[in-house]
Amino acid sequence: MEDIRFVCTKCGQKLKCTPDNAGQKIECPACKKTVKIPNPYPPTAKLPRVHPDPQS
Repeated sequence: MEDIRFVCTKCGQKLKCTPDNAGQKIECPACKKTVKIPNPYPPTAKLPRVHPDPQS
């Protein structure tokens, strides 16, 4: 699986980690700010629930 690549929101340091760490918080090694590791996959859209037509 490919690494997640992202940047620190405070100092711009380039960071990377494995996808199994997504959503966790880490300390930036450059500035020591807490950074949340982003999710590599976009959130799934919630689709409306479809009810069967009771007249069928």
